[in-house]
Amino acid sequence: MKLMLIHVITYLISKILDAELEKKHKALEDDPFDKDLKNQMFVDESKRRMINNEFTVEDIVRERSLTVFKNKCRIFHISKEFEEFINKRR
Repeated sequence: MKLMLIHVITYLISKILDAELEKKHKALEDDPFDKDLKNQMFVDESKRRMINNEFTVEDIVRERSLTVFKNKCRIFHISKEFEEFINKRR
């Protein structure tokens, strides 16, 4: 359930940001010298990059945590469902 929610959130964020940027690109074609619009586009593109970077950092932390757990706690069994959850974004 949590995995599906994360995928839905990611999908919606990307779709919403892409739609907003597309509208702004079309508006910029009409008025290529609109500095406010260019600034808004820069902010939206920065938001998208920041969100992607955050997901990447989460993936790295999740992967490293699992690796450390496996190395330090070898007597514990890790279920396949848990490993799939950890490896979900790769």
